[in-house]
This record gives sequence, structure tokens and C-alpha cells, in this order.
Amino acid sequence: MATIKATSKANKADDFKYEVLEDYKIADRKNNVTLRLRLMKWNDGEPKYDLRTWKETEDGEKCFKGISFDGEELQALINLFKD
Repeated sequence: MATIKATSKANKADDFKYEVLEDYKIADRKNNVTLRLRLMKWNDGEPKYDLRTWKETEDGEKCFKGISFDGEELQALINLFKD
């Protein structure tokens, strides 16, 4: 399980743990940044599908803002695009 150090608006550092269960690269890399859809667990929570950009760094990965879906929400989004 990896750990991300993030800074909140209050400017204090918080640790976020995440585990990647499945990884689907959906866009090519530009400047070491890749858009990915992943099935992940954040802070030991329930697995969710997560869509966000990730940047490869010397220390591992850095995540940017994204959005998470449970299985039903992701299916509803897929159905929206099918219609």
C-alpha cells in the first residue's frame, strides 16, 4: 500500500493511503502525466473506480484532483455515453 502526503487548505500535511487493485491507462503520457482509471482503496475504505491524472516523480507517483465512482455510478456513466 502506498502513502501520499497531501496538504489541506489549513496548510497542514495529511497522510492518505491508497492501494491500486486494477489499473487501466486511458490516455497517453504527456510530461510524465497519465490519465488513469483505477480500481482503488483509499485509506482502507471500500474499493472505488477512480479517474484522475497521475504524475511519475522520483519519489513514486503524485495524484491530482479526480473523481471516484462506485460500480453502479460508473455503470450509469457508461450507459450515458452509450445512449
